[in-house]
Amino acid sequence: MINSRNYISRLKIQQRKNNRKWLFYRICVISISIFLIIIIPSEIVKYYKSSQNKPEVKGISSLNLTNISLSKIPKIKNQAKLPMVNSRQYALVDAKSGYLVVSKDENKRVPIASMTKIATALVAIENYKLDEIVTISKNASSTIGSDAQFKTGEQVKVIDLLNAILISSANDGAIALAEHSGSIENFVKKMNDKIDALGLTNTRFNDPSGLDDEGFSSAKDISIILTYALRKPEIKSIVNQSQKEIISIDGISHQLDNSNRLVKDEMYLSGIIGGKTGFTPIAGHNLIAAATRNQHTLIAVIINTFDNSITASAEEAKKLLEWGFTNLEY
Repeated sequence: MINSRNYISRLKIQQRKNNRKWLFYRICVISISIFLIIIIPSEIVKYYKSSQNKPEVKGISSLNLTNISLSKIPKIKNQAKLPMVNSRQYALVDAKSGYLVVSKDENKRVPIASMTKIATALVAIENYKLDEIVTISKNASSTIGSDAQFKTGEQVKVIDLLNAILISSANDGAIALAEHSGSIENFVKKMNDKIDALGLTNTRFNDPSGLDDEGFSSAKDISIILTYALRKPEIKSIVNQSQKEIISIDGISHQLDNSNRLVKDEMYLSGIIGGKTGFTPIAGHNLIAAATRNQHTLIAVIINTFDNSITASAEEAKKLLEWGFTNLEY
């Protein structure tokens, strides 16, 4: 009898323990269920809302552009086929929103040759007066590559040097502008300071002409640089000229012929604003070009075309811009 009572007592004690365990388990299950059903979804909603409030629209934050309507971000039309672009890197950007429409390796760091001169022009405009007179050094006049045939000792206004570097990609003009700051090194530092101020992380310049292939940028970065540069009326008024004559203080005439074929009759693009070419054997054929139609501006960046012909970058940029104006809706 005693053993039976002890056995029953032990059973009751064990049952109470089991009941407490099951109560604990039920509380845990209920708590986890509440967390899964209520807490996590609410956090997901918060995250989604926060991500919607801060959309990743490429280029906007770097440029601090104002009056941008996110509803105006372009969309590719239904059934539109993506463009076939024959270059190693490229990008098509909506200038107003900074939205990257289509691209390939847009963040890859690569040499960009004379497209560098967009930054050279920016720094010159922001540090010099347009009517300042620059004396051409022997170092500048003997620079290799494309030039405006400036003579040693010749005196040229800053505005005319800007025309020379942006129209005919004059390396002698780029060196002269840089030396006017005191030294080429000082000027290049200002170029990189400007890049840092724009928040660009895939660009670093080594010289003002772009001949140094150790300098680099990316398709995305250079599109942002041009977008910013086109806010300067001095630059915008220069880059769309097919030809121009400049006359130095010494009375020497220099005929400038635009290296960007999209502003010339041979390959003219409707709505073209202008841009900048670039070529070295390592960087390949490059072109950045902006055009406007129906109040929408697109920027095409072509870096290192597969075709090595002198017209390849213009052909690819034109094709990309035409595709954009045909297949985008706002």
